[in-house]
Amino acid sequence: MDDTIQYTFKNGRCTVPFVRVPKEQGPFSFSASHTQYPDLCENIEVHVVQASNLDVIPMADSNPIICQSQCPYDRLLPLQDSSQCSPSQLNLLKGTIMDDVKSFDEEIEEAGLQVKKHEDKLKLLNKQKEEIGEQICHLQGRIEPLDLTHVDSLANFKGQIIKHIEGKRNTAAAVFCNLSKAIQTAEPQKHFMQDFIGLVALLGTVSDSKYSSIFAEYLGEDYMLAVVCKSYKTASALESYCENGKVSRNSALHEAAATLGITINRRFPVICLEEIKPYKGGLKKNDPQRKLALPNPLLPSQGIPAGFLGYAVNMIELDVHHLNTRTARGYGLRETLFYRLLGEAQVYETREHMRMAAGCIKHGALSLDGGIMKDNGVIFLGDHEPAVRFPVAVPNEQGRLSRQNIHDMEQIEEKKAYLAHICEEINKEGEAHSKAVAKFYKKKDKYHKYLDKKRILNMDNLLGQSTRLSTS
Repeated sequence: MDDTIQYTFKNGRCTVPFVRVPKEQGPFSFSASHTQYPDLCENIEVHVVQASNLDVIPMADSNPIICQSQCPYDRLLPLQDSSQCSPSQLNLLKGTIMDDVKSFDEEIEEAGLQVKKHEDKLKLLNKQKEEIGEQICHLQGRIEPLDLTHVDSLANFKGQIIKHIEGKRNTAAAVFCNLSKAIQTAEPQKHFMQDFIGLVALLGTVSDSKYSSIFAEYLGEDYMLAVVCKSYKTASALESYCENGKVSRNSALHEAAATLGITINRRFPVICLEEIKPYKGGLKKNDPQRKLALPNPLLPSQGIPAGFLGYAVNMIELDVHHLNTRTARGYGLRETLFYRLLGEAQVYETREHMRMAAGCIKHGALSLDGGIMKDNGVIFLGDHEPAVRFPVAVPNEQGRLSRQNIHDMEQIEEKKAYLAHICEEINKEGEAHSKAVAKFYKKKDKYHKYLDKKRILNMDNLLGQSTRLSTS
């Protein structure tokens, strides 16, 4: 035999799988010591006997410990009975088994806690789903069936736009859409979301799909997806920077994006309402939408140009939730945000009408058949159907709907979007719960197999309460 055999430590423990012993029966001793700390030494003496052909070697007491060889060597250290096994060896064997059982116990307990965590989340989500469903039914009961068609149409259109935005995975707009949903489900609100107002595309509606498309083309996708917040201070909180000036990916908006599996790899505009130079002219009287009192354009003949439909800034219907959004100086979204984006751009029926009125166009113009003219002598040719557009809503031209009905319809739209998100979360939690249950039973089965392999399923006297999982 070798005079010395060295073993390595793993996870703070050195496990000796077997000890070679002489073929001759009789006393045999060996020493175990630490190579770097010789003072850590243990002298062990055992009695060598002829090994039985059986794997199971019973002990003399009423609760046998069964040691099954897992290595090919036939000269192992057997524990035949308590008289032939030193107390330290017996305690070592018991301690090893108890440590293993404790480890299994902790793993199974942790797996069980994960199952309960998902069950509690599912219970909460299902309760929220039921409550939101009841609230929607209550609101629908207060609105005429004809008006509900408008709600469903607007919700579907807006939902499609949100899906398009969420599909743009490398944009800040996709991150804000997801974070807005998280806030609705009562998850902790990010501090940089507190003064977030919305995305340009979702802050207003138009009355016709032609307006929806041409306005989106006029602004361009970057501005349609622009983030709108209250102040420069709020905007500055969206990012932090490293010493070399690079954007830090581990803080604020970029950190939140990473948790959603999104990497923002392009610049994005942030519009700060308080920093915008607002429109300071008059407003139309008795108009809850606060439309601007802009004078009609006039030809040299003092006539209004043929085909003139109005100013783009007044053709946006503000979302009902933002009718009262104001800056510190009292200006609303139309006087600030939309006046900054659209200015006094005029809208005409056709390109030809727009061309004929060129002499009285000062701030750009657009036509319903696709013509776009900027205020710096630039015109845009070709055509394009933008994916991100303004939602289309049925106009309330004759005042048929009351303010209460409009508010209820907007509430229904918001709650339906919330309900759809809750259903998505329920599906995700259901999948996570199924995986957690499978993991729990896998660990439990592994534990049972371990006990079966060691033949100690009935060792209650040895393990006490630690084996409670074997009978559960």
